[in-house]
Amino acid sequence: MNRKFRLFLALIIVGIVAYTLFDSVKPAADPAQFRQAELERRRDRDEFFKESKESPIKDRAAFTGLRYFEPDVVWRVTATLERLDGGKPYRVTMTGGETETYQPYGRATFTLAGRECRLLVFRSQDDGQLFIPFKDLTNGSDTYGAGRYLDVPETDVSGDEIPLDFNQAYNPFCAYNPTYTCPIPPAENHLKVAVKAGERVPEAH
Repeated sequence: MNRKFRLFLALIIVGIVAYTLFDSVKPAADPAQFRQAELERRRDRDEFFKESKESPIKDRAAFTGLRYFEPDVVWRVTATLERLDGGKPYRVTMTGGETETYQPYGRATFTLAGRECRLLVFRSQDDGQLFIPFKDLTNGSDTYGAGRYLDVPETDVSGDEIPLDFNQAYNPFCAYNPTYTCPIPPAENHLKVAVKAGERVPEAH
């Protein structure tokens, strides 16, 4: 192998490595744009709660909006996904005492507030959606005691990565109306961190 060819080969390798590193760098979210988008999403949710006949709010005329933590991009993470497709159906206990069957989709591993966390991800009863019920150290004080939920469109999963935005964590309908029965997050989905993001405990609680 002559010297010129070795130099040419070395330049190609350096170029490939540089391109790979550059291509893998994802631009950081602009905090102002992120906050604005989240506030708009919350306005849409508040409008649903106030106007929709499917709202769990009994007195919609008096409804003035849900309670939230301030939006913060630090609560948005990309988790590593271990697929569990084909696993045994999972029996989830409901607030009414009965159980419902959910199909495991995968296990998400990520770092939140400096701690490694894991959450079971289920296929939702709504086509194309993934469902993540969870509890954390804010339950019973800042947030609803029975836990909160995350929904992720399955199309957002990329390879072995799944985005989790805890700013979008929401309360089940039973937090606003006791006539509803809702899934209780399983023990595997109890986080040992205080997730100060998303919906807060309803005013009445």
